[in-house]
Amino acid sequence: MKHAFATSALILAMSTSVFANANVINGEKGKDQKTLTVTAKIDAPICNFDLNGGEGLDFGAIEPGSLKLHDIYQLPSKPISLAVRCDAKTMVQMTVQDTYLETLRASNTDGLPHGAARQFGLVDASDPANPKLFGSYTFFLERATSTNKNGDKQDHGMTVVNVGGVNGIYSTKTNESTEQATMVFGNGNVYAENIEAVFNVEASFLPASKLDLGRDVNVVGETTFKMVYM
Repeated sequence: MKHAFATSALILAMSTSVFANANVINGEKGKDQKTLTVTAKIDAPICNFDLNGGEGLDFGAIEPGSLKLHDIYQLPSKPISLAVRCDAKTMVQMTVQDTYLETLRASNTDGLPHGAARQFGLVDASDPANPKLFGSYTFFLERATSTNKNGDKQDHGMTVVNVGGVNGIYSTKTNESTEQATMVFGNGNVYAENIEAVFNVEASFLPASKLDLGRDVNVVGETTFKMVYM
């Protein structure tokens, strides 16, 4: 491909030279100017993204007596899957948006593990205009594997762009900001046709003394995964 471009450039130079000589022969002297437009096309890859087989994640019913009065209560983790399949080698960038980020940041989250940048809000959304924080959940990378049609297979970690290597998903760049973090697999130079990952999700609940109990509560969290294929 580079050889073909070099040949075209040579032909262009020869044509320009011949044209300039003709102008001199015809008595056209002085300065002249021509504009060369250079074009190329990059085809966007075609990819299919699957998040946990299209299913949500259900931690099931929690007995009120299981919650701790003054301490954080943490549930056993559950796995989710993520897969990206492309028609050509592709680099994947990922951002995640927490629907209840504002509620999480506006509430007292003392004791919730892993730092605010890692947390995603769990709320009582029975009053959509005023959701109440019940806890948070976090994503830990168990494994991420890239494969290609030629048989190449590699395991990877994750990196938050401009932050560094991590072992999970960040909702924001720092514990203080609300700017979304951008994540890549490996060090940001992983180009693959297929990427499959498994994350363990840990859910933690605030102490019962801080919660409005004594009634049925449907606790929800919602995270939107956005992929950019490059």
